[in-house]
Amino acid sequence: MVFLATGDIKSGEQLFYSYCDLEQSASDHRAELAPYGITQCICASCINATPETDALRQNFSARVKEYRRKSIIWERLPVANGWNVPVQTLDELLRYQKAVVKEGLDTRLIIG
Repeated sequence: MVFLATGDIKSGEQLFYSYCDLEQSASDHRAELAPYGITQCICASCINATPETDALRQNFSARVKEYRRKSIIWERLPVANGWNVPVQTLDELLRYQKAVVKEGLDTRLIIG
């Protein structure tokens, strides 16, 4: 088995392996882990679960796919003030990126 790090790992930093799909809601995690006697999960999804974070996780793949589709359009826009993407769109993308990183989904953004 080979593991690849998608970022720097600090000396002594604890590493985790998810037994569930990172895009599942907290209730889906609990249901999937229950048959194995796991009653408490300490992943970001379960600890910080809210309806908003569950929606973020469940819609993650579709939203990233949509942003990638839109990026083709943005690349073709005329450049104004050094940017070819409207400022409000950049603000939206930055807010989304912050939420994704907070939820630990940023490892799923690797483009390959």
